[in-house]
Amino acid sequence: MNPVGALPGASLTRAAEGSCEASGRRVEIRREGLTEWYVNGESGIEQGFVIAAAPGPSGTGGPLRLVLSVEGGFAAEVLAGERDAWLVAVDGGVKLSYSGLRAWDAEGRELEARLTRTAERLAILVDDREASYPLTVDPWIWVEEAELEASDAGIGDSFGISVSLSGDRALVGAYGDNGDRGSAFVFVQVPPPVTYCTAKVNSMGCLPAIGCVGAPTISGPDDFHVTAASVLNNEVGMVFWGHGPNNLPFMGGTLCVAPPIIRTPVQHSGGNPPPPDCSGSYSFHFSQAYMASKFIVGGTQLYAQYWSRDPGFMPPNNVGLTADLDFIVGL
Repeated sequence: MNPVGALPGASLTRAAEGSCEASGRRVEIRREGLTEWYVNGESGIEQGFVIAAAPGPSGTGGPLRLVLSVEGGFAAEVLAGERDAWLVAVDGGVKLSYSGLRAWDAEGRELEARLTRTAERLAILVDDREASYPLTVDPWIWVEEAELEASDAGIGDSFGISVSLSGDRALVGAYGDNGDRGSAFVFVQVPPPVTYCTAKVNSMGCLPAIGCVGAPTISGPDDFHVTAASVLNNEVGMVFWGHGPNNLPFMGGTLCVAPPIIRTPVQHSGGNPPPPDCSGSYSFHFSQAYMASKFIVGGTQLYAQYWSRDPGFMPPNNVGLTADLDFIVGL
C-alpha cells in the first residue's frame, strides 16, 4: 500500500516522490513532510508513518486522514471496530491482516485512530486536535497462515472476541457459545513433519525415502499419508511406528523407532514388472479413523519408519528400511 496523501478536512495534500534508505531490517521512504517506514520483524511487517506537520491549515474541523492506495491485486475490507482490516487478494489466495493500529504525538500522547475505506483506497483517520506534531501512525501487516474455527461454530458465538497467545498455543474466547454461557478454545501450532535417522541402501543401490502428504490431524481434512519412494518394485512392506525415537543397528540398517512398535497392515510396492529395480513406492493412509482406533489424540508425537522385503540381501538382513518420519498430530 502506498500513501496517496494526507487530508486535513476536505483538501488533499498529495504525497511527493521519496528517497529510499535501508538499514538492517528497516526501510525508510522519505518524502517532504512524511516519512514512511517498514520493519521486518518476527511478528510481521511493521509499517509506520511520521507526519512532520499538519498538512493544511488548522481549524478545518475534521480528523487527519492518511489516504493509502491498495494495489497489487488486493482489496481492503475494514472490520468491526475500525482498527483492523483484511487485505484480500482478488483471487482469494492470500489474505493479509492490517491491524494493531496506533497513533501518538510528539509528547507520546495516544491519539484516537481508526480505519475507513473508499473505493480502492484505505484511509487512516487520526484525531489530531490539540496534538503536538510530528505524529506517528503505526499499524502492522501480517500474513494469514491458517484460519481458526471452533469445532461447534454457530451464528452469534462471537468466536474470536478475545484471544490470548502463549508460545505455540492460542486461547480463543467465544462468549456467545454454549447457550451464552461462553466457551474457550485452545489451539496448538503444530510443526511440520521432519525426517531423522538413517535409511538403509537397498540391494539395487537405491536409498529409500520416507515422506508424507497432507497434515496429521484428528479433525479437518482427513488426508495424511505416510509415503516411501525408491523402494524395490513388487515387494511387500509396512509402516511401523511408536511414541519414541531410536537409533539401533537392525537387520543391516538402523531401527529408528523405539518399542513398543505398532505395525500397520502389509502393502504392495507395485512399480515396474520384473526384474527388480527401485520403481516401487508405498503410501499408508494414517487416517483419523485409524488414529482413533489406536487411541491417538491431538498433540501426540509419533515416529514412523517403513520396513520392506529385500530378497537381494542374505537373511536375516533381507529387508529394506527407510529413515524415520517424526510428526505431531494436530487437533
